[in-house]
Amino acid sequence: RGRQTRGSPLRGVRAVLGLGRPPAEEQPGSYTFPGRLLAHRWHTPDMGSRNQQFVLTCENATVQITFLAPDLIRVRVSPTGQFSAPFSYAVAKGDDEWRADEWSAIKCSLEETEDALIIRTSRVHCHVAKAH
Repeated sequence: RGRQTRGSPLRGVRAVLGLGRPPAEEQPGSYTFPGRLLAHRWHTPDMGSRNQQFVLTCENATVQITFLAPDLIRVRVSPTGQFSAPFSYAVAKGDDEWRADEWSAIKCSLEETEDALIIRTSRVHCHVAKAH
């Protein structure tokens, strides 16, 4: 059999943030994209946490980008800005299940350009377009 080619593991992040979206006539009527980026902040969820979290305030939603490991990102979107307690589909533990000594601290860097935010770890680069 032919070998199946896998897409980028970040294609879900691209979809959530509205990158590479279809033309307006092909978009589902019940979905609203987060919209243009209005503000962002770097946030550590609590004193014992080693996760790095970026909170993006957009026109139509708030987006949380949490780095759980150098190669593992959790993206959550809320149209109201309120988030329920996170749960896992088997990829990562909930925030209250992490022990501070269980994983190494995640080192992230943030670069802001005119058009995008670029958040980097040693293994992943997350590009967030400001215009979508």
